[in-house]
Amino acid sequence: MTFTEFLDKHNGKYIDFDGYYGPQCMDLMHQYLLEVLGIPERDALASASARLTYVNFSTMAKHELFEQIGNTPTNIAQEGDLMFWGNLLYGHVAIFIEGDVNRFTSFDQNYPSGSPCHVQSHTYANVLGWLRFKENTNVSQELVNKLIDERNRNWNWLSGLVEKVEKILFS
Repeated sequence: MTFTEFLDKHNGKYIDFDGYYGPQCMDLMHQYLLEVLGIPERDALASASARLTYVNFSTMAKHELFEQIGNTPTNIAQEGDLMFWGNLLYGHVAIFIEGDVNRFTSFDQNYPSGSPCHVQSHTYANVLGWLRFKENTNVSQELVNKLIDERNRNWNWLSGLVEKVEKILFS
């Protein structure tokens, strides 16, 4: 699924990915990881809060699939980057759409509190930084290899079954 398709599918709706605490910003992030980035592992970047995901990035599951980029006066995120705020106890995470060094729009859930998925305007105030998916990771090849292995096991099983049926029918 493309990022645009993801926005269209979820805009105005609530996502409760893990089934706990109602729809939170982390639920939106995990749905994005699954549907757009193709990361099926439920523990990917999982932590108690958005702020802790960014602060403890190097210890997060699947962190190697992302580059951590700090917020500076000249850095600008790119479409699809996961934006992390450090204010308040839990912080916030959203998905960058477009912007410049002063302002940006992102796809948010639960900002403001209780809101469904929507496009939201922000400044960089309290943004810790963002995570950028490494496009050229081995995840895709890993997944392809798993699918090939599964296909081969199924094909071998089916071929063996056909041989047995043929022996029974034509013996």
